[in-house]
Amino acid sequence: MASLAETIELLDVLEDYGLADRAQDFEGLYSDLCSSGESPELKEILEARVRRYFSALAVPDEVTIYDRLVLSLRQKDVITTFNWDPLLRSC
Repeated sequence: MASLAETIELLDVLEDYGLADRAQDFEGLYSDLCSSGESPELKEILEARVRRYFSALAVPDEVTIYDRLVLSLRQKDVITTFNWDPLLRSC
């Protein structure tokens, strides 16, 4: 989620709150806002932007490379991922 703040156009908001340096660690920033209770208005802005971004995503009508990958699996195969960032950036 290193580029999430940029992807959902939050850099200007983070600059307004003096948190532009935290843009690359969105998860840490959000976690700190939740645990500290500071800047509830910023927390609401972040939540609204994240919700708006992910609500706008749609499953494509055409077959994707990921569909083909899943359909080609054998019983002994597995798909493992540890990082969703590449998928988020491609949307």
